[in-house]
Amino acid sequence: MSVPKTVAKLKEAGQDFEFYPTTSEMAKVIKESVHARYGHGYSILDIGAGNGSLLMRIKERDDKLFAIEKSQILINQIPAEIGMVGTDFDGQTLVDKAVDVIVCNPPYSKFEEWSERIIKEATATQIYLVIPDRWQSSEKITAAISRRKMTAFSIYSGNFSDAERKARAKINIVKITQSGNKKTDPFKQFFDDTFKFKGTDPDFEQKAAEENELIAGRNLIERLAAAYENEMQGHLKSYQAFTQFDKEMLDSLELSKDRICEILQSKIKSVKSTYWGRLFSHLEKLTDRLTSGTRRDMMDRLNGHMSVDFTEENAYAVVIWAIKNANEYMDKQTLEVFDRMANEKSVKTYKSNTRWAKGEWRYMREESHYMLDYRFIWQEGVWGSYSWSGYTVDYKSKDHINDLMIVARSLGFDIEADEHKTYCADMKPSERSTIYYHRDGDINSFGDLKPYKNGNIHCYLCKEFMQKLNIEVGRIRGWIKSPQDAADEMGISKKVAEAYFGQNGRIELSNIAGMKMLN
Repeated sequence: MSVPKTVAKLKEAGQDFEFYPTTSEMAKVIKESVHARYGHGYSILDIGAGNGSLLMRIKERDDKLFAIEKSQILINQIPAEIGMVGTDFDGQTLVDKAVDVIVCNPPYSKFEEWSERIIKEATATQIYLVIPDRWQSSEKITAAISRRKMTAFSIYSGNFSDAERKARAKINIVKITQSGNKKTDPFKQFFDDTFKFKGTDPDFEQKAAEENELIAGRNLIERLAAAYENEMQGHLKSYQAFTQFDKEMLDSLELSKDRICEILQSKIKSVKSTYWGRLFSHLEKLTDRLTSGTRRDMMDRLNGHMSVDFTEENAYAVVIWAIKNANEYMDKQTLEVFDRMANEKSVKTYKSNTRWAKGEWRYMREESHYMLDYRFIWQEGVWGSYSWSGYTVDYKSKDHINDLMIVARSLGFDIEADEHKTYCADMKPSERSTIYYHRDGDINSFGDLKPYKNGNIHCYLCKEFMQKLNIEVGRIRGWIKSPQDAADEMGISKKVAEAYFGQNGRIELSNIAGMKMLN
């Protein structure tokens, strides 16, 4: 969507929080500066990330990209590879978000407040702010820089006169750095600002205690967010009580101010981890559709969000991010399972593939267009240890079989599994195992698997599945563009090709409405 159309949509929805995308020239300056310091493989957080275009312009390979963005319209445009770690900046803390670099093009009506907070709270060693050129006269910004013992200087001067969304403001890109020998801990400063101890701060004021009611939410996210807020406020009040003690009392308890600070930091991290863990444990409708490898990958990335404040907005944003990634993973894992099954004896070439000669699989597989036969030998490899009950399939082969069944489920086959969501868990050599699936109240045979001690598994799978798998792999890889292509290349009817084309199940963002997945 073009920037003018996006702006019009934002205005109509009341979500135009001063969205002025950073220009290509500005992005180039930031990219060159960042990579002169880090090369590649760094982590970067964009606060007020818009549609993620700045991050995508400055990224290099292996970079880890994160965003905070308030507008739901813009969040929906952010690429899946960018992890959402927050929505409304006013409701976030930065002291627990460990990244190498922070960039921000803040709303100019709030540039002083945003810049001050970022400087005070950021753990990053480099900060890039796209802010009005009058920033040097801001007492808030200069005081924050001084307090953190940081260095700030302009690396670019320009304006938005030629930008996709024009503006007359003259701006600087301000680079703010912190050297290792002068590094200050932003959490300790947050602690000092939040908790005023008797006898140590002349401006001590006891804040009136406020009771917080836990209001039951309408769905899981609302309930968890309410419980999280209630628990966090409870901990903050408890630690606030320590400010009533004078230094002599704290010494008698062997509690220094620094020790209380460390305990609170650990407690906040633990509470966040607990609530994100509770949310992730309810994402079975996502993770059940992922193979073993992609499931581990997604959960590792989700666990990286555990330092994010658990608010309703953040939780919805993370779930949307998970759905986007799950859909990408489903295509990726379909290809991985297909390639794992493919060998010279299991494949048949497309009708147009005239270059393939027998015995050239090793050299031609990367260039050739091919499909899998529904009868083939799966050359998986090894077996587990021998026991009194005999040989059993090793864990790797079980993972591969489970992955095959998960891909089958994504293609519309309701495969039977045991209570642990595994398939053929008790397979033994030379014994045939039949797999079944449910459809319209009937039980149907999906296929037979017969393993042997040499590590091979003889497979006989239903033709419908293999046709769907072959069509989806061809579509994803661009080998076929339409059902007609599938019919011509694979020797199937156009009617079947039309029925099976584009069948790899996807989770739509509309599922988020009302949180049907998480009620």
